[in-house]
Amino acid sequence: MIVLEWWRRWGEIRPAAWADNAHHEFSRYQSGRFSSQPRPRKITTLNVLRRLAVVGRVSFPPGLAMAAASAAAATASTPSSTLLLPKRDRSSPSRFAPPTLPLRSTHGSASAIHFRVGAERLGHPGAGVVCSAAAAASSSPSSPSFGVALPAALLFDCDGVLVDTEKDGHRISFNETFAEKELGVTWDEDLYGELLKIGGGKERMTAYFNKTGWPANAPKTEEERKSFIASLHKRKTELFMVLIEKKLLPLRPGVARLIDEALGKEIKVAVCSTSNEKAVSAIVSYLLGPDRAEKISIFAGDVVPKKKPDPAIYLLAASTLGVEPSSCVVVEDSAIGLSAAKSAGMKCIITKSGYTAEEDFLNADAVFDCIGDPPEIRFDLDFCGKLLQKQYVS
Repeated sequence: MIVLEWWRRWGEIRPAAWADNAHHEFSRYQSGRFSSQPRPRKITTLNVLRRLAVVGRVSFPPGLAMAAASAAAATASTPSSTLLLPKRDRSSPSRFAPPTLPLRSTHGSASAIHFRVGAERLGHPGAGVVCSAAAAASSSPSSPSFGVALPAALLFDCDGVLVDTEKDGHRISFNETFAEKELGVTWDEDLYGELLKIGGGKERMTAYFNKTGWPANAPKTEEERKSFIASLHKRKTELFMVLIEKKLLPLRPGVARLIDEALGKEIKVAVCSTSNEKAVSAIVSYLLGPDRAEKISIFAGDVVPKKKPDPAIYLLAASTLGVEPSSCVVVEDSAIGLSAAKSAGMKCIITKSGYTAEEDFLNADAVFDCIGDPPEIRFDLDFCGKLLQKQYVS
């Protein structure tokens, strides 16, 4: 077992000086003064660290660059006092193949070791991002000992994702409202399925009446009709909340489990819905419970001017939560929700619901019938993390 002898014999090697030395040796490599033979070359531990800095200086895939950082803080599990220099990758004149030996850290101060990544891409020595070996060890997916990089935020649609509310929840509440107001309108299951292609309850009613004709007792001016639709939607929400409070609509399988996984890892969780905010809050509070509800952010209703498939609500959620859209994973059930998530630059998992099973989910990152509870779990938090890793290596 070798130890990092340079630490004891030479003391601290400052990152800038290390990068300058690496730049010199990389120039030698480019000019052909290194052997072009494909066999590995034996060198001392100190020079391994320098060569690894060279690896970090060229245009290198992020996963391998991070692996190089980890290797810089490690020693090989071998009785020999030498290590192997990474072989030149002959498919590219400016790349090295990654180290071939399994490296393990044996030094307690690995977090102090750094090298610079990306200097060659920026065109001058010593530039680039400083990468810590300890950080690499905590995030690289290349070793079984490294954990999966998890999402910064997990964003859920509400209707059809948390609860299959549409057919026996919202539709029933709409019809009860129409009956109370004596509008002579009833939405059957097939018609309501078509109307779900329009995001938002108020928008749904407006589109329906514009197409089929407004009821005789409806207002005549556009402004009055907006107020009329708003009053219908308010009453519909009140009737819908009664169903939620009575817990007549259960959570879909796996929802509570996945949310608990995320909250347990201190990952931000939010519900992003075109439905009324009071209705969404009622679902979260009554069905997920107050302990979970206080940790879940809600973005719903008219919080944004445009509804799904516009990405506004997901972009608002990412901005408010302080995370990058590309680090978020969305769970949706509909094509318009999928379009909103992808337009926001987020990964999207579809869990089909009763009304959306036949929709086109070609652009989804994954499609399931539900999230799932044991023993039939469809996906978990690690799966969400792997979707994010895929976007960086694909």
